[in-house]
Amino acid sequence: MYKKDFPSLKIGDKIEINGEISQASNNLRVKLSSKEDIKILEHSSLPIPKKLEISEISENSEGALIQVAGEITEKKSSYMYVDDGSDEVQIYFKRGAGINTKLFEVGDIVEVTGLVYDSKSGFRILPREMGDIKKTGVAEEFVTKLENKEEESKKEVA
Repeated sequence: MYKKDFPSLKIGDKIEINGEISQASNNLRVKLSSKEDIKILEHSSLPIPKKLEISEISENSEGALIQVAGEITEKKSSYMYVDDGSDEVQIYFKRGAGINTKLFEVGDIVEVTGLVYDSKSGFRILPREMGDIKKTGVAEEFVTKLENKEEESKKEVA
């Protein structure tokens, strides 16, 4: 909807929409005219994401709510890459999602829930909100690097 004047929606709402199906950047979408095109039918429990290895993400999972886990290998202001050993995927932070990217660093182990989106550069995962990214640890390799750095700086001081 161009005006972005949506009714009050919550994750878990079952809705009925009336609009025109179109395609934007390899993704299907429904174009709506007004918030009256969205009817809330009921509120149910939160949707359960499907746990996947990153290498399993494909056109079949496009638009699905999935969950992956892995190490942050690169981080920029609007995205980061997560690698689970099978492959790497871009986690893209949409502006309205309210995700504080400063809480995450390269080397962190994270569990990410989000929607699969097909972009020109490949598949991305779009977390819906801050709670969709959970830090579960720090990569052992990263900890070893930090410890070695501390050891080197102690030697320099001595």
